[in-house]
Amino acid sequence: MPSSDTDAAYSEYLARGRRLWAALSTALATNTPDPPSGSARMHQTWDFRASSPMTPPSAQIIGPLQRLHLPVGPDYTRIDALTPKGMMTPTVSRYHSLFNVANGVIIAEDMFRDESRANNVADQTTIGKEHWSQITVECWRLICDSTAGPSNHPHAPTQNPFANLRYIFMVMITDDKTEAVINERLMVHQPSLNGPPTKFLPNSDTFNALLGSPNGQGVAYMLTQNKNAFQRKTIKSVTLQSITPNHVPEPWWHLWWEIGWETTIRAHRP
Repeated sequence: MPSSDTDAAYSEYLARGRRLWAALSTALATNTPDPPSGSARMHQTWDFRASSPMTPPSAQIIGPLQRLHLPVGPDYTRIDALTPKGMMTPTVSRYHSLFNVANGVIIAEDMFRDESRANNVADQTTIGKEHWSQITVECWRLICDSTAGPSNHPHAPTQNPFANLRYIFMVMITDDKTEAVINERLMVHQPSLNGPPTKFLPNSDTFNALLGSPNGQGVAYMLTQNKNAFQRKTIKSVTLQSITPNHVPEPWWHLWWEIGWETTIRAHRP
């Protein structure tokens, strides 16, 4: 039986996920402009350190990538986004992700944010206030700006690589509340120990609970706040895949979001 804390977290995630899905659906159905990106401000307080040469993904995520016929070699640009800028060890936030624009893939490997420091008024002039969604979009923008030629995706309608986003992976969820919700509420009747991936579609309670979790809300914000840049893409599904490291008693989980155009939204696409 799930604990009372897990039940409370599940209810919180579920309610938030429903709100986020409604907000995304509403945004995609309107013709309002995207809000300013804040790119210049980000570069004042964040270090964006891109890898050179290209790098392969971590071993833990190879299986899901292979299932989706995505590259598993040194085909990704790694960007480490760190704040405060200029410090070897960031005291507020660090986001390490891999990007492959040609295949439309973002792999989030490390998402750390110290909310107590980020919300400290005294620190606001020296740290970046942006969240993962804003920083990840800026990383994607930086790579797209340096990418020549059309998207490699067969269904891409334009020469704009920014709109080629197809998958966002969250590698090894380690947030305690989210782990508990997955293990005790969402996947309690599903194979857990290295079982097959399980996909959930929009409007299901499991989908909404994952969307409202810390590993989902940033994806909703990305697409809602940048709907025109992404040419009105939405979330088509979310998939959970368990892994079982030798040193932990319960499974850990990968989670990935499939991004694409829905038929009902296609008519509004620029």
